[in-house]
Parts: sequence; C-alpha cells; structure tokens
Amino acid sequence: MKESNKKLPVIALRGFVVFPYMVMHFDIAREISLNALDAASKENNIIFLVAQKDENLEEINEKDLYTVGTIAKIKQTIKLKDGNVRILIEGISRAEISNIIHMSPYISAEVCEYEEIIYDDPQAELLLKKGRDLFNTYIEHAGKIAPEIIFGINAVKDPSQFADLIAANMEADTEAKQSILEAFDHQERFTRLMRTLNNEISLLQFETQINDLIKSKIDEKQHEYYLREQ
Repeated sequence: MKESNKKLPVIALRGFVVFPYMVMHFDIAREISLNALDAASKENNIIFLVAQKDENLEEINEKDLYTVGTIAKIKQTIKLKDGNVRILIEGISRAEISNIIHMSPYISAEVCEYEEIIYDDPQAELLLKKGRDLFNTYIEHAGKIAPEIIFGINAVKDPSQFADLIAANMEADTEAKQSILEAFDHQERFTRLMRTLNNEISLLQFETQINDLIKSKIDEKQHEYYLREQ
C-alpha cells in the first residue's frame, strides 16, 4: 500500500461518511466549510472530507474530528437561495490526517493518502461471493437501493471497491461506516462490512416482525369491531 502526503483544505461532515468511489451531493453552510470550498477551488477542486464525532457540534476543534476520511474531487457547486452551497463530489481515495495546519479561516491539514492495491486471487473471489450473497439478503429486507446501483455494485470485481460501494449505499450509523472507512486492509474492511451488514439485516428483520405483530393486532381489533357491528 503506497503512501503520499498532501496538504488539503478540509470539510467536516455532520451525520454521514464519504467513501472512495462514492458520488453524492450535499449542502454546506458553515463559514469554515465555505472557506474550505473556496480554497479547494483554487487547488484543482480537491478536498479532504472527514466526519465529525458529534454531528450536533457547530463549533469544532481538532479533537472533534475523526482522523480518517476521503480525498474527493468537487465536480459541481451550486449556490442556493438561502446562501448555502450544494456541492457534487466524487470520492477518490482514503487518507489520514497526519497534522492539522490551521482551523481558521478554514480547516487545512496534511493528510497521508493510501493507494489501493487491486487484489486478484482465489481468496478475493471468495470474499466477493460471500459479500454479494449477504448484500442481496440485505436488499431483500431494506428495499431502498436503486436497481442501477445494485447492478453496478454486483459488477465490481475488486473486493476493496466492492466493500466501499456497499458501505456507501447501506443504511448504518456514522460510527459503523467510519469503522469500515478506517480499515485500510481489504480483508479487515470486508470483515467489518460483513459484521455491519449482519447487524443491519437483524435490525430490519426485527422491525419487520414488530410491524407484522402490530398489523395482526390491528386486524384483530378491526375484526372484533366488525363482529360487534353485525
């Protein structure tokens, strides 16, 4: 895994995590984030995106940030009527903060970028098979992912990219997703992904059971009411 150091402006994310290969848009409103966006526009539109540990904090210090995030390319910016800016980004690679240069007027940091290694071995194929099976089980219960995204994920041959794309598109809390992002080794990343997927499937199954129980109780009450009316 090759490493390289970069000095980049930083946007602190509240309530979500950005992964490599991920394409998404989100709005920014804080002055330090708008200033970071302006700085990035002068440096090839490359920025470092890292999640806050507490999404409710408005004013943040270095200790309030996770250290592992994603270097991303800013593809588009749109100024909104309320003064906020909506940006479209594409995740490029994992990186880790090695030094915070300054926190004002925007966050700037030295980050260590990690280049992904493409794995092509029997074990990688086994990981992909297990991952696809579990992902398809998750889809059956979640039902919130667009068919074209599912097709694209299942077509991926590299387990590292496969894990990142699933993590980016599944419902899970920031802490769980951050744990997957922080796994630089592809086998460890897959292990954490499988654990998170299993947890999410269990929660979805439990939610379905509760909903079915509530529905059966409602149906029973409606039936009793119907009999009384007769």
